[in-house]
Amino acid sequence: MNIKTQLQSALAYCNTQLASKGVTDTATSVVDVGDKISTIQQGGGTDYLEAYLKDQTTAYQNDNITSLSAIDLGAWTNLTSVTFRNATGAVSTSAFYGCRSLTFADLGNITRFNGNAMKNSGITTLILRNTSQMVTISNVGPFGDTPMVNGSGGTIYVPSALKSSYEEDATWQLLTSATFKAIEGSPYE
Repeated sequence: MNIKTQLQSALAYCNTQLASKGVTDTATSVVDVGDKISTIQQGGGTDYLEAYLKDQTTAYQNDNITSLSAIDLGAWTNLTSVTFRNATGAVSTSAFYGCRSLTFADLGNITRFNGNAMKNSGITTLILRNTSQMVTISNVGPFGDTPMVNGSGGTIYVPSALKSSYEEDATWQLLTSATFKAIEGSPYE
């Protein structure tokens, strides 16, 4: 189910809830909302749409998002895949923290992982597309308790021109169960 369909289902549910309280003048359609989101920030509270998306979304792709500095999808427990091909800059401290179901992430042209960005996730396939520089991590923290560190394995796809730099980098070597492969010629090219 894509994000637009999920939003339409959530909107219908919200309209039903509002109608049960006597509110009948409500929106009836969602027009490309999933394509227009430029920032995702979780908020507290009991928002029906937010709760619905957290529980129902398994794959999220949005090529319009360019910054992951404020993203926090840790509560999206069923999320298995994220794709942000046009992302740049740093990934927020807890972007995917605790996403145990998350096994695939295409994070575009990011430059750095902060804090616990991927910690406690199930990440086994990571795509890093930045061709101008290696993505930096200051320690193993962003990948703590993931298959890439705990022995069960994972693959990080990087530009072929930077592959040996990643393999030789002391910090990236802390991901002892990760293997680096070139994006070029892979299914993710």
